[in-house]
Amino acid sequence: MDKPKAKPQSIITRVGYAMFGPLPYFKSYTEMFMQSGINVAFEVYLARVFFIWVVLQIASFIVLLQFHRSVIGLMQLPSFLASLTLSSIISGLMMLLALVYPLYRRRVHRKGIDAQLPYSFGFIGVLASAGMSTERLFERASEVETNPFLSDLIRRFVRNVKIFGMDTEKALRDMIIHSPSIHLARLLEGMSVAAKTTGSFKDLLLFEARRLLSMKRDQLRKTLATLTVLGELYVALLVVGPIIFVIMLSVLSLLGGSGGLPISSIDQMNLVVFLGIPVAGSVFLILLDSVVGKEA
Repeated sequence: MDKPKAKPQSIITRVGYAMFGPLPYFKSYTEMFMQSGINVAFEVYLARVFFIWVVLQIASFIVLLQFHRSVIGLMQLPSFLASLTLSSIISGLMMLLALVYPLYRRRVHRKGIDAQLPYSFGFIGVLASAGMSTERLFERASEVETNPFLSDLIRRFVRNVKIFGMDTEKALRDMIIHSPSIHLARLLEGMSVAAKTTGSFKDLLLFEARRLLSMKRDQLRKTLATLTVLGELYVALLVVGPIIFVIMLSVLSLLGGSGGLPISSIDQMNLVVFLGIPVAGSVFLILLDSVVGKEA
């Protein structure tokens, strides 16, 4: 069966379809796009990106051509080549950012879901122990879920069951397709199997909640060990290190030397204090954010 095509809606989308349709279909990228949480069809997104890319290419070429001729005063051929090169670079960067953006959103959502998953499905497991129906389980979970993307996925299940009349297994399969988290996809896969066999999620959810909490504890231990190492490096490089450098440079300045560098010891101290320390602090801040992430 052919893959159904998304119907164009906006003017930008219709023009993009007219210029580039039929749009290419990349299976692996399409799957990742569906997990990014962008609320438009993949082909609609591509049509808009291609249209904006063409418009940006033409507009930037015209502006750069006028700039090279009027301001810089280049001849016709050099200005044409320079404008074409720069406009291609600008539009290429725009295309790259537009294609990378869904992957970035997918990565952010995956990290958020993995951090929240043990608590969310532990709560659902407790509700399942009370004998709630599957539909009521997810409906109640969507009301209290704090992660926006996970809450949207849960509401997607409720919508598919209530409005579109899907059974539990098909609605869970749809959640799996749109889940950026491997752990969540495996959990939903187990729930789908349980829906076909026993029809009860209680034992599965409680077991998975305990397993995920155990993984969470192990991850937090590793994060704590990494933070300990980063803390020692921070003290050594950003607290003790600058003090030692300033003392050494002060001694060199008193002796009338500059350590073999073309700038004076005073200028070297200024570079360490006003440039070296802020740059090193920014690097450590980025490292700390990448290690801690959503655990903060």
